[in-house]
Amino acid sequence: MNAEPARFEPGSAVGLRRAVTLLASGSTAAFLIGYVAKIALLRMYSPADFGVFEIVIALAATLLPIASLRYEDAMVLPDDPAEARDLFVLSAFLSALFVGLTAVVALILLLNPSLVPGWVPRDAVPWILTIPLVLLVLRASKILELWLTRRERYGRLAAGSVTQAAVMTIVRIAGGIGKTGPAGLLGGFVVGHAAAATLFGIAASGDLRRQPGRATWAGLRRVASIHRRFALWSTPATLVAALVTRLPYFLLLVYFTTEVVGLFGQAFNILYVPLSLVAGSVGQVFFPRAARAIPGAQLGSLASSVHERLVLLALFPVLVTAAAAPDVFEVFFSSAWRPAGEYAGWLAGWILLTAIGSPLTRLFDVLRKQTVELAITLVLLAATTAALVLGGMSGDVRSTLLLLGTLGAAARAAQIVCALRLADVAFSAILRPYLLFGLPAIPAILALRFVMSAGSPLATTAVYGLVMIGFLAFALHRERASGLTPPQA
Repeated sequence: MNAEPARFEPGSAVGLRRAVTLLASGSTAAFLIGYVAKIALLRMYSPADFGVFEIVIALAATLLPIASLRYEDAMVLPDDPAEARDLFVLSAFLSALFVGLTAVVALILLLNPSLVPGWVPRDAVPWILTIPLVLLVLRASKILELWLTRRERYGRLAAGSVTQAAVMTIVRIAGGIGKTGPAGLLGGFVVGHAAAATLFGIAASGDLRRQPGRATWAGLRRVASIHRRFALWSTPATLVAALVTRLPYFLLLVYFTTEVVGLFGQAFNILYVPLSLVAGSVGQVFFPRAARAIPGAQLGSLASSVHERLVLLALFPVLVTAAAAPDVFEVFFSSAWRPAGEYAGWLAGWILLTAIGSPLTRLFDVLRKQTVELAITLVLLAATTAALVLGGMSGDVRSTLLLLGTLGAAARAAQIVCALRLADVAFSAILRPYLLFGLPAIPAILALRFVMSAGSPLATTAVYGLVMIGFLAFALHRERASGLTPPQA
């Protein structure tokens, strides 16, 4: 009863595809729920409401990597189930301590608003007290998710994605009808993640009870020492990576307005969320298989296959969406959100490579190259900061976001190349999928630009829909032709 579940071989393409397909099905359902809901939500809430929400989530996400010192990421590595169980308990214990400390700090700030930094808008200050709650549900769902990833419970992970999206959407729509402003957005976020954590917890509880022995202080100290590289190197690297992603929200607020932050947040999320769902599904399967792969040809083949699949699924949709985004945003979300479509076009390269690179950064953990990861994320932080400060000083949003998109994309490209080269993937194999799947986007972009010149957002949106349907047909055909689609049961 205590044995780990049957596993696919690390280099097994069929096993990888089946698992990714299962996770992607849940991610796709969650994506559809969220995107259909956005048509209503972006009409119910203003850019300023979303701006306050994004500030709170950015603050919480920046603190998140510190909470458990990244020990939960080590859970997929040990062969010994008891060691994995001790890592689970250690991660949960450290997270609980950190959330408690954060609650104390938030209460102090709420009682003494003068201590809050001046760049935080006054209307966002009362919502600081929700940060510990946000951290609690995020930590719980993440730790449980990684335990289920170790156990390869991909069906439950897919169900959790759908549950989170559905519950979040229901609560937010109710809040929008009630004109609750940021409370509806934050409430939906917390309740949705809590629902997913509950589902994960029910699935994980039986596994944890069946683990041999029980956790002890000596055992926790032992695993903390064995996997200390996660605390010493992965934690600061992840913290810097979180700053890279969330820094725009803070610095845009310094130089511009809450409304600009809200527009930026939706431009980023509408483009990034579907990519992150796919990348997250791939990453959940890639990490444990990469951890068991033999460094060299086997790991390189696995990493190259995952990279090519990510580029296939992401590159063409991002390029054509960036070209048509202003008109598409106006049709679906109202003219108030057209600027967000323009933002999305300026940021497309950065967003694309951020999503592709996210699962591949697991190679640094697998190869125990956390010091390299830290160095690269420091470069990412420097590039992001320079773009935002130089652009912000100009006082022009367009210049700021174009600079961010350009420098951010260059830094992310360097991160991807470094991770894949460490896994012995050749430069030609890294470049090939971008040429293979990017060149077909050129005629589609030219067609969309021609239609946009007529000044009819509805016509642009119709052509965009046809182009995306064509891409989906092509992607499905390629998967079937290459044997990537798993056989039907």
